[in-house]
Amino acid sequence: MSRILTLYDIEFKRIKNIYFSILGLLTISNLIWFAYNLHSVARQVQEILNVRGGVGLLKSEEAYMIIKNGDLIYSLYVLSLFFMILALIWCLYYTLVIWYKDFSNKTKVVYTLFTLPYNKFNIFTSKLITAVSFIYGVLVTQHILWLIEIFIIKSFTGINISEIIHIINYNNSMSFLFMGLPIYPLEIFMYYVLGPILAVIVLFTGVLIHKSFDKLGGFLGLSYITIAGFVYMFISTTSMIFADELLKNHILYYVIMGALSLIISYRLLNKRIHV
Repeated sequence: MSRILTLYDIEFKRIKNIYFSILGLLTISNLIWFAYNLHSVARQVQEILNVRGGVGLLKSEEAYMIIKNGDLIYSLYVLSLFFMILALIWCLYYTLVIWYKDFSNKTKVVYTLFTLPYNKFNIFTSKLITAVSFIYGVLVTQHILWLIEIFIIKSFTGINISEIIHIINYNNSMSFLFMGLPIYPLEIFMYYVLGPILAVIVLFTGVLIHKSFDKLGGFLGLSYITIAGFVYMFISTTSMIFADELLKNHILYYVIMGALSLIISYRLLNKRIHV
């Protein structure tokens, strides 16, 4: 375990600058969008009451009705969700690029890591922990920002969290684009807790397949990732109506795909991968 933590420390130092930059951009984007929307509501109240004022107008009954019946909460949720998704995509891309380059560039660091006299799967594990920590950092930051925004909205208007969740879920069900995800404990657990771990494992396995076979490696690696994604989407869409069935099928998928990917990665790292 200490070896894995040592490797994790090495990996984190490689990404820490981009890591904190992503979190900073995510936070700034959310705060700017939130402040703009609150200012917009205050301006609407000002026009309705024909009075001049600032954020204090958000405590009025008119502000309460605008926020409750309008699209402020949903627009905040959708765009902030979009910011989070962009950050997550960048996290996956960045960690995937680093993982790929470790097999393409025979640098001193990479050569040293892969020639150390212990199980090469420790490298996989350390990189997995680093990537998942990267993703969890984005998820935790965004959810903290959501909680702060909910607290501010509640302190001004009195709208409670159950009303906010209802507004988001209702607009999701009415949206043709279905931009946001429903807010239920099942979806939070499946998408935000287990999903990132499996996604990184599958991506890393796809890269290992690619680097293990000379001519067909790229096709096989891409096919593996594509099939894994297609099966996940198929299970999600066909089981979405019934929460218990969705949970059961997702757990089965995660166990099978996770175990298969780890087995493949372990064998490829210790039997075929060389630098």
